[in-house]
Amino acid sequence: MKTPHGKQTETVHFVQFFIRYRFAFLLTVVMLFVVAIGIGCVTVILNTSHKKRLSEIDAISFKLTSALNKSASVADSVDSDDSKNLLGGVPKNEADEKAKSDMRSIALGELKPFASAKNIVGIRGNMLKAELFFQNKQWAEARDAWLLAASIQPKAYTARLAWYNAAVCCEELGDTDGALSYYAKAANDENFLLKTHAIANMGRIKDESGDYEGAALHYTQLADRYPDDLWAELAQSRLIALRAEKRIQ
Repeated sequence: MKTPHGKQTETVHFVQFFIRYRFAFLLTVVMLFVVAIGIGCVTVILNTSHKKRLSEIDAISFKLTSALNKSASVADSVDSDDSKNLLGGVPKNEADEKAKSDMRSIALGELKPFASAKNIVGIRGNMLKAELFFQNKQWAEARDAWLLAASIQPKAYTARLAWYNAAVCCEELGDTDGALSYYAKAANDENFLLKTHAIANMGRIKDESGDYEGAALHYTQLADRYPDDLWAELAQSRLIALRAEKRIQ
């Protein structure tokens, strides 16, 4: 959306910035899961059976990553002028994405026995399933897997990670009520790494829907309670813009 002078409005610029960084966290889920175990955020005893099954899940993840990297290397080695796949005349990038999606689907099948566990194995299995569904743009399946991971141990730190990502999936599905609900659950923990980002996303959703007063409540919460945070600085800027536009008092 452009102004008559060709410049983006403050509102559009703000919203685009939030959307750009909305998904950044998804790439760090596995690392944070490992850290959570290391500092005791997942309150379980890792017995021999759990360790063995977690290792098997990691093996599935490693095998998939290796296959995807190999596929990418092969694709890069093909002449860039050859825009068609030799088999069937399918555009190369489309064929590559289909191949990657098929690889992830195979891994999803291998994860089924682990995802049904009601312990740390189930948490890890469902978190990995959710990531793969998300990469395949299967938003509803990804959301459900995140929520199942959270339900196994709702008090664990990993549940906050899962609720946050379930909210992102809800946004992809156009379910703003669900997104607001899960961002709120994730933010209901002062120690959650992405607490301020979750609050900012809640403000953005209400802002986009035209609920400026509702958005201002979240922006004000950020500005007042976390003044040195990046998201608080952005929220403060948005509050100034909303007042200048006479959308709030």
